[in-house]
Amino acid sequence: MISILACAVAILTPDVTASSLQLSPAAPLRSAFVPPPSTAQPWRPRRPLRLSALRMADTTWNDAKVLDSFPAAEGMRSLSVEVPKEVSAGFTVPGQFVQITDKSEEQKPNFFAIASPPPPKGRKGLLEFLIKETDSIQWLTSAPLGTPIKVSNVMGKGFSITDEFDSYKYDSPVLDIAFFACGSGIAPIRSVIESDVLRLASQEEPDLLARTATLFYGCRSEDTMAYKERFSEWEKMGVEVRPVYSRAAQKEYVQQDLSREGVARPRNTGVLLCGQKGMCDDVTKQLAKVGVYDSRMLTNF
Repeated sequence: MISILACAVAILTPDVTASSLQLSPAAPLRSAFVPPPSTAQPWRPRRPLRLSALRMADTTWNDAKVLDSFPAAEGMRSLSVEVPKEVSAGFTVPGQFVQITDKSEEQKPNFFAIASPPPPKGRKGLLEFLIKETDSIQWLTSAPLGTPIKVSNVMGKGFSITDEFDSYKYDSPVLDIAFFACGSGIAPIRSVIESDVLRLASQEEPDLLARTATLFYGCRSEDTMAYKERFSEWEKMGVEVRPVYSRAAQKEYVQQDLSREGVARPRNTGVLLCGQKGMCDDVTKQLAKVGVYDSRMLTNF
């Protein structure tokens, strides 16, 4: 997982309000920070959610099976798991997750965000995951195809996109979306991108009133970056992908790339984050300073 930051300032057009939406087509996210409005909400550190609080003795375990497993990047593995259809039916919002343990329930359960999109884009009875390879989870990452395992019911609220991006809570509609991910944190971001819930302006069907999207994705190197083979398709769907490498010749972090690129219209920007806590805290603090609504900076936990 990765971290990042730096700074650039320029005077841009004011944020778009609902009343001016038709006169101000969506501008790309890539531009420098604007001065924060005087009404900008102060940034407050987020209280970390203790996943251990979700591990309850009455967790419902379901029989499942490893259908596919292959390297997704250096140190990460892509896993496809066959689950009962009633389990996959509970997957309705990108960003939700499950617990997984072995068939005998002897291994400590681990939480994994679902990487595939919810049905109908995703396949019923099948969930995909991106798993970081560690000694504690080797039993799963090295499991042969067909290995029986246990999977919990789908958990979590996911990314509250409909409530925060599509509702009429604010006079400033969401026109630009920024994703921030590190390492395996790209898994739930992939779920969002491929679920078609964002109403993006695709290359095939450009729409001046549709949303723009930029993905800031940090990894140690290109070899450790998962889903590279999907980037071209994501670009066609309207997502600008910005890889950031912390161990390249020019060492850089996600925060630094954000600081240099900035956001064109803070009050019209929605944000999705998943990854290292330090990265998420730095990014949310930076964005809050320029006027992005705190409630529009979403995590899946």
